[in-house]
Amino acid sequence: MIHMGDELGQKWAWNGRLGASEGAVEWHILNPSNPESGWHRNLLKYVGDLNRLYCSKPAFWKHADWGYKMISHSPQNNLIGFQRLDFEEGRLALIYNFSTMGYPKYDFPLSGLASVKGAQEIFNSDGIQYGGTGNFRNKLLPMIKSEQEGIPTHFSFAIAPLSFLVFEMLWE
Repeated sequence: MIHMGDELGQKWAWNGRLGASEGAVEWHILNPSNPESGWHRNLLKYVGDLNRLYCSKPAFWKHADWGYKMISHSPQNNLIGFQRLDFEEGRLALIYNFSTMGYPKYDFPLSGLASVKGAQEIFNSDGIQYGGTGNFRNKLLPMIKSEQEGIPTHFSFAIAPLSFLVFEMLWE
Protein backbone atom coordinates (compact mmCIF):
# COMPACT_ATOMS: atom_id res chain seq x y z
CA MET A 1 0.00 0.00 0.00
CA ILE A 2 1.17 3.46 -0.86
CA HIS A 3 0.18 6.16 1.60
CA MET A 4 0.81 9.91 1.64
CA GLY A 5 4.30 10.40 0.28
CA ASP A 6 5.50 6.79 0.36
CA GLU A 7 5.97 7.03 -3.42
CA LEU A 8 8.82 9.43 -2.66
CA GLY A 9 10.54 7.15 -0.18
CA GLN A 10 10.22 9.61 2.69
CA LYS A 11 12.54 9.00 5.60
CA TRP A 12 9.90 9.69 8.23
CA ALA A 13 6.74 7.69 8.64
CA TRP A 14 3.66 9.82 8.04
CA ASN A 15 2.31 9.43 11.57
CA GLY A 16 5.77 10.21 13.01
CA ARG A 17 5.85 13.47 11.08
CA LEU A 18 2.47 14.46 12.50
CA GLY A 19 3.73 13.83 16.03
CA ALA A 20 6.72 16.05 15.29
CA SER A 21 4.45 18.87 14.04
CA GLU A 22 5.84 18.44 10.51
CA GLY A 23 2.76 17.32 8.63
CA ALA A 24 3.87 18.00 5.06
CA VAL A 25 5.07 15.55 2.45
CA GLU A 26 8.85 15.86 2.03
CA TRP A 27 8.79 17.20 -1.54
CA HIS A 28 12.24 18.73 -1.08
CA ILE A 29 13.84 15.25 -1.30
CA LEU A 30 13.16 15.33 -5.08
CA ASN A 31 15.29 18.48 -5.48
CA PRO A 32 18.22 17.73 -7.84
CA SER A 33 20.57 19.49 -5.39
CA ASN A 34 19.80 16.72 -2.86
CA PRO A 35 22.52 14.05 -3.31
CA GLU A 36 19.95 11.31 -2.67
CA SER A 37 17.29 12.72 -5.04
CA GLY A 38 18.10 10.13 -7.74
CA TRP A 39 16.91 7.30 -5.51
CA HIS A 40 13.72 9.15 -4.61
CA ARG A 41 13.05 10.08 -8.27
CA ASN A 42 13.53 6.42 -9.29
CA LEU A 43 10.98 5.32 -6.70
CA LEU A 44 8.52 7.99 -7.85
CA LYS A 45 8.92 6.81 -11.48
CA TYR A 46 8.47 3.17 -10.39
CA VAL A 47 5.19 3.90 -8.59
CA GLY A 48 3.96 6.08 -11.48
CA ASP A 49 4.75 3.43 -14.11
CA LEU A 50 3.16 0.71 -12.00
CA ASN A 51 -0.01 2.83 -11.57
CA ARG A 52 -0.19 3.51 -15.33
CA LEU A 53 0.26 -0.20 -16.07
CA TYR A 54 -2.48 -1.09 -13.59
CA CYS A 55 -4.90 1.37 -15.20
CA SER A 56 -4.06 0.28 -18.77
CA LYS A 57 -4.51 -3.48 -18.20
CA PRO A 58 -8.04 -4.43 -17.11
CA ALA A 59 -6.80 -7.92 -16.16
CA PHE A 60 -5.43 -6.38 -12.95
CA TRP A 61 -8.82 -5.26 -11.70
CA LYS A 62 -11.72 -6.14 -14.00
CA HIS A 63 -12.90 -9.42 -12.50
CA ALA A 64 -11.60 -9.09 -8.93
CA ASP A 65 -11.38 -12.56 -7.35
CA TRP A 66 -12.62 -14.35 -10.48
CA GLY A 67 -9.65 -13.03 -12.45
CA TYR A 68 -7.05 -14.67 -10.20
CA LYS A 69 -5.44 -18.04 -10.85
CA MET A 70 -2.29 -19.52 -9.31
CA ILE A 71 0.33 -20.53 -11.89
CA SER A 72 2.84 -22.11 -9.58
CA HIS A 73 5.06 -21.51 -6.60
CA SER A 74 8.52 -22.54 -5.59
CA PRO A 75 8.71 -22.39 -1.79
CA GLN A 76 12.33 -23.57 -1.70
CA ASN A 77 13.38 -20.56 -3.85
CA ASN A 78 10.78 -18.07 -2.57
CA LEU A 79 9.14 -17.52 -5.98
CA ILE A 80 5.42 -17.31 -6.63
CA GLY A 81 3.49 -16.68 -9.81
CA PHE A 82 -0.14 -16.13 -10.62
CA GLN A 83 -2.34 -14.98 -13.47
CA ARG A 84 -4.66 -12.05 -13.66
CA LEU A 85 -7.35 -12.68 -16.27
CA ASP A 86 -9.47 -10.37 -18.32
CA PHE A 87 -11.63 -12.94 -20.03
CA GLU A 88 -12.20 -10.73 -23.07
CA GLU A 89 -8.91 -8.95 -23.64
CA GLY A 90 -5.86 -10.47 -22.02
CA ARG A 91 -4.00 -12.40 -19.40
CA LEU A 92 -1.05 -11.35 -17.32
CA ALA A 93 1.46 -13.46 -15.44
CA LEU A 94 2.84 -11.86 -12.28
CA ILE A 95 6.00 -13.39 -10.84
CA TYR A 96 7.48 -12.40 -7.48
CA ASN A 97 10.95 -13.27 -6.21
CA PHE A 98 11.07 -12.87 -2.43
CA SER A 99 14.61 -14.25 -2.31
CA THR A 100 17.91 -12.35 -2.19
CA MET A 101 19.11 -14.63 -5.00
CA GLY A 102 18.66 -13.65 -8.65
CA TYR A 103 18.27 -16.13 -11.49
CA PRO A 104 19.52 -15.41 -15.04
CA LYS A 105 17.41 -18.39 -16.19
CA TYR A 106 14.71 -19.87 -14.01
CA ASP A 107 12.41 -22.70 -15.13
CA PHE A 108 9.09 -22.13 -13.39
CA PRO A 109 6.62 -25.04 -13.47
CA LEU A 110 3.29 -24.30 -15.12
CA SER A 111 -0.11 -25.66 -14.37
CA GLY A 112 -3.30 -25.07 -16.31
CA LEU A 113 -1.85 -22.96 -19.15
CA ALA A 114 -2.29 -25.43 -22.02
CA SER A 115 -2.77 -22.85 -24.78
CA VAL A 116 0.01 -20.38 -23.90
CA LYS A 117 2.76 -20.10 -26.51
CA GLY A 118 4.95 -17.34 -25.11
CA ALA A 119 5.08 -14.15 -23.08
CA GLN A 120 6.30 -10.58 -23.34
CA GLU A 121 7.74 -8.73 -20.36
CA ILE A 122 5.82 -5.50 -19.79
CA PHE A 123 7.12 -4.56 -16.33
CA ASN A 124 10.33 -5.40 -14.47
CA SER A 125 11.04 -3.86 -11.08
CA ASP A 126 14.79 -4.38 -11.72
CA GLY A 127 14.77 -1.81 -14.54
CA ILE A 128 17.60 0.72 -14.59
CA GLN A 129 15.02 3.53 -14.67
CA TYR A 130 13.93 2.40 -11.18
CA GLY A 131 17.45 2.09 -9.75
CA GLY A 132 17.76 -1.63 -10.50
CA THR A 133 20.61 -3.42 -12.26
CA GLY A 134 18.85 -4.00 -15.58
CA ASN A 135 20.69 -7.34 -15.80
CA PHE A 136 17.59 -9.54 -15.63
CA ARG A 137 15.59 -8.49 -18.69
CA ASN A 138 13.29 -10.76 -20.68
CA LYS A 139 12.74 -10.02 -24.35
CA LEU A 140 9.94 -11.26 -26.58
CA LEU A 141 10.91 -14.86 -27.25
CA PRO A 142 9.45 -18.31 -26.83
CA MET A 143 9.87 -18.84 -23.11
CA ILE A 144 7.41 -21.69 -22.77
CA LYS A 145 8.92 -25.16 -22.71
CA SER A 146 6.84 -28.10 -23.87
CA GLU A 147 8.32 -31.38 -22.81
CA GLN A 148 5.36 -33.71 -23.32
CA GLU A 149 3.04 -33.84 -26.34
CA GLY A 150 3.06 -30.07 -26.88
CA ILE A 151 1.66 -29.32 -23.42
CA PRO A 152 3.51 -26.40 -21.80
CA THR A 153 5.34 -27.57 -18.68
CA HIS A 154 7.75 -24.74 -17.78
CA PHE A 155 7.97 -20.99 -18.13
CA SER A 156 11.59 -19.87 -18.46
CA PHE A 157 12.62 -16.32 -17.52
CA ALA A 158 15.28 -14.19 -15.82
CA ILE A 159 14.43 -12.62 -12.47
CA ALA A 160 16.42 -10.35 -10.17
CA PRO A 161 16.63 -10.72 -6.39
CA LEU A 162 13.68 -9.22 -4.47
CA SER A 163 11.85 -8.29 -7.64
CA PHE A 164 8.55 -8.38 -9.47
CA LEU A 165 7.80 -9.16 -13.14
CA VAL A 166 4.68 -8.75 -15.23
CA PHE A 167 4.32 -10.69 -18.47
CA GLU A 168 1.60 -10.38 -21.07
CA MET A 169 0.79 -13.93 -22.08
CA LEU A 170 0.63 -14.84 -25.78
CA TRP A 171 -2.00 -17.44 -26.64
CA GLU A 172 -2.55 -19.74 -29.59
